[in-house]
Order: sequence, then C-alpha cells, then structure tokens
Amino acid sequence: MIKTEVVREALKYLPSKVIPGAVGLLTVPVLTHSLSQEQYGQYVHFSVTLSLIYAACSAWVCSTLLRYNAARNSRPIYLFTARLITASLAVASAAWVVYCRGRLPDSTMIWATLAGILWLWSHGAYEFHQAWLRSVNHAAIYSIAISWKSAAGLLCAFLAVSLADSNLQSLGALAGFALPMLACGLFVAVFARTQTPLVSSDPLPANEKSALLRYGVPIIFSSACLSALSVSDRYVVEHYLGLNAVAVYGASYEIAEKTIFFVNALLQLSSSVSIFKRFDESGAEKGRAYVGDLMRFYIFFTFPIAAVLAIYAPAFVPIIFPPEYVGGASVASVVAVSGLLVGIAHRYSIILSVHMKSGLLLLASGGALVANVVLCLLLVPRFGIVGAAMSTFIGHGVLATLTAMFSRPYGPPPFPWRAFAWTVTVLLAIAGCLMSTGLLAWSSHSFVRLVPMMGATILVMYGLLYWGGRVVTIFRRAPHT
Repeated sequence: MIKTEVVREALKYLPSKVIPGAVGLLTVPVLTHSLSQEQYGQYVHFSVTLSLIYAACSAWVCSTLLRYNAARNSRPIYLFTARLITASLAVASAAWVVYCRGRLPDSTMIWATLAGILWLWSHGAYEFHQAWLRSVNHAAIYSIAISWKSAAGLLCAFLAVSLADSNLQSLGALAGFALPMLACGLFVAVFARTQTPLVSSDPLPANEKSALLRYGVPIIFSSACLSALSVSDRYVVEHYLGLNAVAVYGASYEIAEKTIFFVNALLQLSSSVSIFKRFDESGAEKGRAYVGDLMRFYIFFTFPIAAVLAIYAPAFVPIIFPPEYVGGASVASVVAVSGLLVGIAHRYSIILSVHMKSGLLLLASGGALVANVVLCLLLVPRFGIVGAAMSTFIGHGVLATLTAMFSRPYGPPPFPWRAFAWTVTVLLAIAGCLMSTGLLAWSSHSFVRLVPMMGATILVMYGLLYWGGRVVTIFRRAPHT
C-alpha cells in the first residue's frame, strides 16, 4: 500500500528532512536582515554562478553514483566515481578562477576566488558522499551529517557576515556555509572508506566503466541545463534591473521554492533512490505502479501547500523580509505554483533514468532552458521581476511536458487527471471564497491572524480533498486513469 511504503520511508529519513528544511527556510530571512540589499544581491549572484559551474562540471558524477550504486553497493563504483568527482572539481575550480579574473575588480577578486574554491570543494565532497549514503540507505549517518551541516552552516554564515568587512559580507556568507559543509563531507568520506563493508573490492570492469560514462556524460549537459533553468533568470534580471532587483527576486523565489521542496523531501516524494530500488528489486510493473501512486500522493499533499503560499504571499512576505523586499510578493506566488511542475517533471524523468535514457533528459532540459531564456529576455524588460517568474514557470511547464512525452515509449504510469482536476477545483474554490468573503484581507493585517488562517486553510483543503473526493483514492490502491 502506498500509505505504508511512503510513511515508512518518510519516518526513516525524518530527522534528515526536518532540521535541514527548517534551517533552509530560516536562512533567507536571516541573510536578508543581516546583509544590505546590494550585498544580498551579490550573494545571490555568486551562489547561483557557483551552482551553475558545479552543475556543469561535477553534478553528473553524483547523479551517476546514485543511479548505479542504488541496488549494488559496490566499492569499485564508489572508488571510480570518487576519482571522477575529484577531476571534475578541479575543472570547476579553474572555471571559477577564470570567471573571477574576468568579471570582478581587484579589490574582491582574491577573496572571491578563495571563497568560491572553498565552496566548490566543500559542496562537491558533501554532495558526492551524501549521494553514496542515499544509494546504500544509511539513514542514521545521513541524518546526522546533513542536520549538522545545515545548522552549523547557518550559524557560521551569520558569524562570518557579522565579522566581515561591509564590502565582503556576501563572500563571508559563502565561506561560512562552506566550512561546515567541508567538515561534513570529510566525516562521511571517512565513514564511507572505513566503516562500511562494501560487497566488492575488484577493479571496475572496462565495460561497466563504459556503460557508466555513457549514462553520465549526457548528464553533464542536462545537469547544467536544469541548473540554468532555475538560475538564468537572475542574470537577465541583473542585466536589465540591477543587483537590488536580483536581491528582491532571489529572496522571494528562494522562500517559495524551498518550502515546496521541503514538503517533497519531508515525505520522500522526490526520492530517486526509493524509485530506483523499486524498479531494480521488484520489476518494471511494480515500479511503474509505485511512481503512479507517488504522483497522486504528490498532488494531494503538495498542491494545497503551494496554493496557500500563492494566496497568502502578499501577506507573509512583508512580515519575514525587510521593507525593501515587499515588491517580491507576487514572485513568491508564481514560484510556489511553478515548483509543482518541477515535481511532476521529476516523476517522468525518473522513468527515463531507470531506462538509462540520459540523452532524452538532456533534450528535455535543453528545450526548457531555451524557452525560459527567450521568454526572460522578452518579459523582464516589460514586466520586471514578475516577468522573470512567469518565464521560469513556463520553462518548468515545458520541462514537464517534454519529459512526459519522451518517457511514453518506456511505459510511464498515466497521469492521474481525475485526481488533478478534483484537487485544482477544490483549491480554486477555496481561494475564491477567501477573496470574495474578505477573509484574506482581514487576515493580512496581523501576524496573529495570518498564521492561524493559513493553518486553517490548509486543514480545510486537506479535509475537502480527502473526504469529498472519492475519485482521489490516495490511501488505497485504485486503477490508474
């Protein structure tokens, strides 16, 4: 039963989701209050550039390790991918040095270079070993590592910002997050090499290396495209509107996106490993049914959260951010809905990953990126940061559509249209009631009113979806439609 399977997986990894998720949501308000708007804009610029470089150079190794080691727990795969991640991080560091020398003034170039290289190696070590932990299902060590990394990272970033020169506070935040991440990666690396008996110590055969690279190389470009799909709008906003607009846009984008991703992670709704294991251990039919059940579960649990974020964003953004960030409320509403499309695309991209069709993932992510960039260039000059949010929403829609189309030859579960239609109908009806009765305006004037109203809205949404929607059979198996 889907209820039992998902709840069991969620409880196993619950500590690893609650603390990092809460810290992630807290990070954005802390930084926007600690940094000036220009410094926060620089922090967003530096962090998205580093993320993009990492995605283009190194993220593919972690994705490949996660896919190939999910059902095998093989030391040769671990050692081979460890060499790959080391080489890829060297390339990423070189790319960051070139960027700093070409784009930054001499006064900040050296510090930016050092902070960026520290972040890249820390992030790479952490991501590689957390991918290994997930692939072999070490929930306890994974939970300890990621929880400590998240809490210590925010504390170190806050201290670094407080102690740094006013012109270097954005770099201080980067270095503050990187140091605990590096310590966490080293801790997990020691555990991986000495504490866990892996089943094979023979060298990885040449044919397996070839197969691994055939899968991994297209992931290099698809990872870069997916990362660019999420962050390229910041560069367009900076070009047309400046760093302050990047700060406003980035803050609202982050808080909405992190909330949706936190809900997914909390319920293991975005767990690639659980799906890989289902296909590898139980066969294609059961794996297909599991993905279909997860899709309905995802619609039931995540859509109401996104709806509440979209409805109440104009009220809670002024509460959690400084006054100069209020203009990003509409961005949070759009991004909350956009995050839902990422989850839908994930379900179909998993089918392609199961069948090792990383080339099709590249086509889907590349097409979505092109659509996003073109629309950004057209909409940002006319509509400002809202245009950037809308272009990203459409880009994620293109991604979901293309992954669904490309996965059709490989037997994906049919999309649960009845569950989707019922859920959207309920959410739109509740949103209409809140606006027409004045309850939304009434709750927006006070934090004491806002929080209970948001909680009550979510409970009413879940109640109507569960008790009134017999077509949405979430907790018992039903024919896919």
